[in-house]
Amino acid sequence: MSQVKTSWNPETQAFIIPPAKDMEWVKTVEKKWTESDYKSIIEKIKHGEELTDNDLTVIENYVKLNPDEGLDSSIVNFLIGHELNRHSTYFNMGSYASTGRLAGAEALASIKKIKNGTWWRKPVSTTYSKTGYKTWKQVSGDVSRFNTVKTAKNTEDFLNGTGEFVKGKGVKGVAKSVGVFGGTLAVLDGVTIYFERVDQYGATSAAIDGVAHTGTAVGAMYIGAIIGSAIPIPVIGTVAGAAGGVVLNNLFNIVYDGFSHGKWEWGNLFKFW
Repeated sequence: MSQVKTSWNPETQAFIIPPAKDMEWVKTVEKKWTESDYKSIIEKIKHGEELTDNDLTVIENYVKLNPDEGLDSSIVNFLIGHELNRHSTYFNMGSYASTGRLAGAEALASIKKIKNGTWWRKPVSTTYSKTGYKTWKQVSGDVSRFNTVKTAKNTEDFLNGTGEFVKGKGVKGVAKSVGVFGGTLAVLDGVTIYFERVDQYGATSAAIDGVAHTGTAVGAMYIGAIIGSAIPIPVIGTVAGAAGGVVLNNLFNIVYDGFSHGKWEWGNLFKFW
């Protein structure tokens, strides 16, 4: 109202309003409004609700209006966890791409072998070889297909791990067992869980949860590899092993979280499936 009274020009019969940056009361109202939204965001995080893009904008504005004040710990932990989840998504995409490449190489090799009449444990088709034996061209094709699949398999092992306990002490042995992506995702999962729960359960409990989630992720990788190895069929074994690892990891985490925080309900399993 004060601004209106001082901005009226009787000669032009119009209001002359200065820029918002020059009006102190606008800054005060904006700051109070942002503080109100800021407090509501803290409550949303405490209740486990997801933040919207507008919420993130409010946090950004709060920092600009209060440069000398630190962010609430719950918001800091949420932002760190959110960033870690974003990186986990990138690693997951790379992991799936590697597994898909291997499955594709296996599928292509199988199709070519069937077409050439050189499928596993099948006699050589007389359509392609009158003698009943493989021609040099067929042998060369088999070697080429084998090398293609082997290269894809080596890449998969390097990125996602062999899923087997590899001999070797310390980091080298673990790295070969779980792979670059597999190990990184397991650690990221544990660290993310810590930052998501530290305000709710305390640092000690959150750290235990983080370690547990890392352990379940690594365990699921090994079991997934066992599933894949038990199905010696190209493509099917590879995909089943990868999918089995993901499903088991989620299942392990549901069971652990339910019992560790006294919130276990058998209905959780039905929700999972």
